[in-house]
Amino acid sequence: MIKLLEIIKKASSILLTLHTSPDGDSVGANLAMYRFLKNLNKEVTLIAGDSQIPLNYKHLPGIENVLERNIFQIDLDEYDLFIALDIAGVDQISKLGSIEFPKNLTILNIDHHIRNQLFGTTNYIVADAPATCEIIYNLFKSWSASRRTKIDHDTAANLIVGIYDDSLFKYHNTTYKTFEIAAKLAKICPEFNDYLFDIDNSNSPEKIKFMGVALSHIENYFNDEVAISAVPFELMEKNRFPLGTTDDTDINNILKSVVGWNIGINFFEYQPDKIKLGFRTRDEKKYDVSLIAKELGGGGHKAASGATINMPFDVAKELLLKKLKSIYNL
Repeated sequence: MIKLLEIIKKASSILLTLHTSPDGDSVGANLAMYRFLKNLNKEVTLIAGDSQIPLNYKHLPGIENVLERNIFQIDLDEYDLFIALDIAGVDQISKLGSIEFPKNLTILNIDHHIRNQLFGTTNYIVADAPATCEIIYNLFKSWSASRRTKIDHDTAANLIVGIYDDSLFKYHNTTYKTFEIAAKLAKICPEFNDYLFDIDNSNSPEKIKFMGVALSHIENYFNDEVAISAVPFELMEKNRFPLGTTDDTDINNILKSVVGWNIGINFFEYQPDKIKLGFRTRDEKKYDVSLIAKELGGGGHKAASGATINMPFDVAKELLLKKLKSIYNL
């Protein structure tokens, strides 16, 4: 942990980025790190990456510091340190092209995904952590040698949002330590419940309408073991759903909530020949969905993973079914 702080202290110009289709863990971890680095008087740039910031995170403290740029819209030569938070692989930094990092750029990779690609100059992976924000909390506590590096109100708000959003305080890697950390953060940020309320209650009308379409297009396979919500682009276009509507819809969690539907998958063609896939399972020991995600170029956790496929809708679905059958012996 001390080695990581030494790397940060040596840097003069630092880059942070949200990952593609950012969730609360990505947003919370980066906002907390941004504030920490600023308190160390570092020059810091935090960019949104490929995606727009989802509506339900726009109330978080410090969100105004996120620049609406992707990594190809900045000059990487201007930075000597890139801190990648909650990013399992380079393809999660951007899907707009191939990234070439300058040789003099140090990459500090801090993450909790079990199948992290270890793309950093230094990699700090805690695979049993339920959220990257829990890792960041522990790092901050170990680094808090002075008042300016202690966890303050805004940092606590962002960290508790990230822990909540990735763990819901119930997923597999959640432990008593997670609740202890959340309690300490809640003491620093007493109105934490307002932030969590906004996370769950900031949907747009378009997203609710899309969820209705998605739930009306459920297909079952392999003796109902697998449930897929398959929405082609023609339906997106017909209903005039704006870009980003398919993000954070929780459709795959709804599917796997059905007894007997052991794998729930969202399969959304958000642009022509671009398929967003999200995987959830009721039984991560039997159906490790990180395996299917990795096979399709994505990644994630045993119980929750995702991927993107760039090919026609029907071809992508055929490939998905073939991979499901072979990986899980369905």
